[in-house]
Amino acid sequence: MLRESNADRAGDPKKYLGAVVGAIMKENVRDYAHKVGFYVVEQTRDTVKIVAPPGFEPRQW
Repeated sequence: MLRESNADRAGDPKKYLGAVVGAIMKENVRDYAHKVGFYVVEQTRDTVKIVAPPGFEPRQW
């Protein structure tokens, strides 16, 4: 379960986005990360890519 951030408790007006990064990621892990609002960054050979399904809305903290 995700909790309120320290920035929220301090009244910080900035919004933050989260990401999960991995070289090899199982599909169920990727799906769960998207479900809770995290971007997914995966390694593809010698580069990385941001993976997001159509209509993905990142969670803001």
